[in-house]
Amino acid sequence: MITYKQLCEKLFDGTFGRRNEQDEALEVLQDLGKLVDSRKVKENRITLRNGVFVLLKRPMTAVRTGYLIAKVVNDDGDATGQVDAKIIRNYGGNDFKVGEKIDLDVNDAMAVSEDNKRYYVVYPSSFQQPSSDDDDDVADKIDDVGDDLKDVEKSLKGLGKTVDKKKSNDDKTAAFLSKIKSMESAFTEKYLSKPDIQEMIDSIKKRLEGRSDSDARGMLKLVKDIEKTFQEKGRLHPNAVIALQRISSGVGGSWGRNSPDWDGKPPSGRVVSYPPPPSQYS
Repeated sequence: MITYKQLCEKLFDGTFGRRNEQDEALEVLQDLGKLVDSRKVKENRITLRNGVFVLLKRPMTAVRTGYLIAKVVNDDGDATGQVDAKIIRNYGGNDFKVGEKIDLDVNDAMAVSEDNKRYYVVYPSSFQQPSSDDDDDVADKIDDVGDDLKDVEKSLKGLGKTVDKKKSNDDKTAAFLSKIKSMESAFTEKYLSKPDIQEMIDSIKKRLEGRSDSDARGMLKLVKDIEKTFQEKGRLHPNAVIALQRISSGVGGSWGRNSPDWDGKPPSGRVVSYPPPPSQYS
């Protein structure tokens, strides 16, 4: 049984309750540009404290009209019963004015907020996930679930391809690094042992001794000074070793014979600078 007043409201509504007030409140809040938190709040779990914003509706069943936002201004220190609130916004369909006082309780609240930005839709304490008797609604929900499952399946397939591609790239990278590692010895500089250095010094001295040209005598003196340091300290600075290597390369083979002034014997075929640059002799 419903009262005459309730019947009038239903007739004024024209929907006869086919849409519950929570669904409508959600749509209205979104239309108003408010953030709607997905967490559901039940009437028996909320208190209307001072400063809380409340979405309510007058008359209760008017379709998409009659919405008000009020701010609780006096909870009498209790906040479990009726509280005093002030209308701060009127969205039409009723006779309330902004600034007007109104009495509220938790049953009036369709949504609540602490900052008038993020709202929580209020559900009755006995609320459970609704099961619609409308076959079309059920079919639509089943279709939606089916579409969601297809999207998930498609995403998983795409994820699998991505993982396989990444694994393939990782395998190629590992193979390349392994190949570089195997070639590491080919890139490692060969260090000269002490006998190698002494043998190089002896070879240079043998080729330079007996020559009277100034470049040859200068190189011979430099090599003997390096040898003296080598014998005293048992080691050489890397720059000294490089100098020996360059001199050894310069005087190796038929040094001087390809010079334009070579006449078959020293000091002809003199070296302009030493160690000679690679382009000086062909």
